[in-house]
Amino acid sequence: MQTRSSTKRIKPFPKLNNGVEDQKKLVLPELGPVVELVDQSFARSLYQDLASDSAIDNFLKSSRFYSLPERRWGLPQDYSKLLDTNHQTPMCNLISGIIRKLWGDAFRHGTRKVVDTHSTELRHSLEDPPTHSSRPSLVIKATGPSFQLPRIKNGKPRTKTGFSNIATCIELQVEGEERPVSEQLAQAAIYARQLFMQQPNRRGAQYTPPLDFDDDPHTFVRIVLGLSSPNEEDIGLDTSIHWRIEDGRKSAKQLLGALRDAIAGHRNLHKRGTLHRDVSPQNVLLGKPGAEPGERGILIDFDMATRCDETGFHPPIDWRIGIPLFQSTQLLYSVDFEDPQKAFAHDHVDDLESFFYILTYIVYTYDSRGNTYPRHELFKEWKSYAGHNAADAKGVYLVSETDVDPIIAPRWPNALLDVFCGFRTFLADLFEDRQHARRMEPEEVLELLEEMASKVDQHYDEVLQMFDTGIQALDNAENESATAKAPLTDLDSVSVQSSSHLKRPREEDPDTHLPTAKRSNFSA
Repeated sequence: MQTRSSTKRIKPFPKLNNGVEDQKKLVLPELGPVVELVDQSFARSLYQDLASDSAIDNFLKSSRFYSLPERRWGLPQDYSKLLDTNHQTPMCNLISGIIRKLWGDAFRHGTRKVVDTHSTELRHSLEDPPTHSSRPSLVIKATGPSFQLPRIKNGKPRTKTGFSNIATCIELQVEGEERPVSEQLAQAAIYARQLFMQQPNRRGAQYTPPLDFDDDPHTFVRIVLGLSSPNEEDIGLDTSIHWRIEDGRKSAKQLLGALRDAIAGHRNLHKRGTLHRDVSPQNVLLGKPGAEPGERGILIDFDMATRCDETGFHPPIDWRIGIPLFQSTQLLYSVDFEDPQKAFAHDHVDDLESFFYILTYIVYTYDSRGNTYPRHELFKEWKSYAGHNAADAKGVYLVSETDVDPIIAPRWPNALLDVFCGFRTFLADLFEDRQHARRMEPEEVLELLEEMASKVDQHYDEVLQMFDTGIQALDNAENESATAKAPLTDLDSVSVQSSSHLKRPREEDPDTHLPTAKRSNFSA
């Protein structure tokens, strides 16, 4: 947003986004060239259903924040006269006034609240370096099914506001102190990346040209309402995706079902020549509760996806694609290749390895009832390394670990742990084959890669069969548990009991009456 400036140039508040240059390196490759928009029709078309012209007119007439005779919002015209030249507070009050009046219940109940964060450190995802943080001018703090308090990082106290419970970030600039459009978009992309990482069922971004909000107050009000809407769909959240915490076996079964169906979806895409290349927890969503097989897990976000070329191979591996904690060993090794063309082609094995690291992260970070645990040393080690050192550390874990870690053994059913160990063994064999290929001559490497490509269906079949076996084992254990808990009664006692109590019709699944709990945050 922009505000009117004074004739006297003022010293802008210093930017306090830690590691901003490193953050730009992560988002700029995805932004592409800047598209300059000049037409306001798109901005004016947004959120038309949230407030009528007459409702906004009534607000403008009665509000102390807008002057109809002057056709301008009641913001200071000379920020140099404000205490510490603070231009956040007037805009914070203005936006709060709009929300208070037009989203009355949401404001009164505290589900949407404007917070001045220009001097508050909002920590980035656990997958980012610990020094990375952002300080947007303002944020709209939110509560609801898709939001939760920020996670504790590096033992620091939990904060009340973070990217996991923010509906919108707002960056303010005083007219005359604007940054170039490319810089503004990069900053917005940094905020969006953190929102997407810490709110896994959120996607989508919109870009409009600069708006003169004095001359067009209706559009400004609607944008504020859209960015603060209590309807989570309005701000880009998929409200059909939530994590249900039920009994332990069902939680484990939902996890295996989600990953299994996401892998199957990955296979279907691969058959059509498309490779995802950015498999991470943020890009695997849980299906609706009780979803049928095939719809229990959804693979999303194809920004980094690629098509195979005329040779049948995909582009060479590029370490800049994806989140390092979930990248394959070969992606991490590619950091050391001065000539990217010497790296292996990115293939299905790399993405399958990423699926395994999702499972690894979840079984170490959560238990089958949704409880969370401090970050395991394994992930701290992987994150502390870079390039071939990180790849070596993951490789050692794949080939050296054969038994279930006693730390996770009590947390998950044996059926899930069997899948976990089988998946690791499967990848360990492929890791050793590829390590051998790294020492081969180029011609021999091509032959080996062609051989591996010829086994793609075999690879998917083997992995999917592991998951199907694990899910079936959980079903069997669930049925045995239900049978064991059934009361033993004689014929007379049965005759006097309600038949609906003793024999529940198939459609009356008791779990359908359980409340939907807030999803566990699977963001890394």
